[in-house]
Amino acid sequence: MNHERIQQLKELLEESPADSFCRYALALEYASDPSARKLAIEELELLKKNDSQYLALYYQLGYLYHQEQELELAKQVLTQGQALAKEQGNAHTYSELEFLLDEID
Repeated sequence: MNHERIQQLKELLEESPADSFCRYALALEYASDPSARKLAIEELELLKKNDSQYLALYYQLGYLYHQEQELELAKQVLTQGQALAKEQGNAHTYSELEFLLDEID
């Protein structure tokens, strides 16, 4: 986890709280440290609430829930992501989500 990068992203989010990319990047920084997974989940849930069309969040959030042994939440998020990927015509992401779902089952 890069603390300097986290600080930069937080500053950018203070200026532009609706910046989905910055929120996603912050979540990934947190996710890189197992002790900060819950912070990563919080950031991704906030992103999902504010920008549910940000497709990349679904794989990461599902993966983090899987790591935290929150399997039902992981399945729910991944299934939502698949629906969005299908809606957006993104077969690659759909397949990635399917692969992770299969791993959970």
